[in-house]
Amino acid sequence: IKDKKITYYDESGNLKIDDEATNHKDCNNFHKVLVDQKAFYLFNKPMDLKFKEDTLEGYFEDIVDTEDLNYDLSEIAVSAANKGVEFLHPYIDSNGEFNYLVIPAEQGIPIYKTSLQNEMEAFIRYYPVYDNNIKKTRVEYWDDETVSYYITDGAEGSVLIPDPSMEEHIQPHYQFLGNNARWLSGIPFIEFKNNKAKVSD
Repeated sequence: IKDKKITYYDESGNLKIDDEATNHKDCNNFHKVLVDQKAFYLFNKPMDLKFKEDTLEGYFEDIVDTEDLNYDLSEIAVSAANKGVEFLHPYIDSNGEFNYLVIPAEQGIPIYKTSLQNEMEAFIRYYPVYDNNIKKTRVEYWDDETVSYYITDGAEGSVLIPDPSMEEHIQPHYQFLGNNARWLSGIPFIEFKNNKAKVSD
């Protein structure tokens, strides 16, 4: 910005540099300062969680690291302020433990039941993967009971095919651990809106 030259056309139509024009600009990232201040205000202090049943408090703290969650929520607030929205994906991992994953806004497409956009009907997640050094796109389609896995075939003008790396490309939202099944009902994606219009600050 500081090195930009101000130019003009003279009477003959020649482009010339105006050496007498001023170019005073203050270079600062004021947007970042405001966004960081907003996230700091919301999530600087640890969360004070209240439960209808006292037994749930200890259970929640056993399965979720509240300090890590607080940090992740702060990062989500920053991302949502910059992009308008961000997503959180809770899931049960391969050890049967509760976990969650932050999904960038550019990797998720929520599908709503009505134009009011207050109840999610399905969610599409897509992200790049590499197969033998070939860049492909993996697509997950989540409804309230199942998740379907697809992948592009890698060719130009790629089409989606069922993901061959999965034994079954359509699976329920649960895993069997011995004789026990863990179940997640509903669409397991939480939408964090920066504002009602879902636009950036």
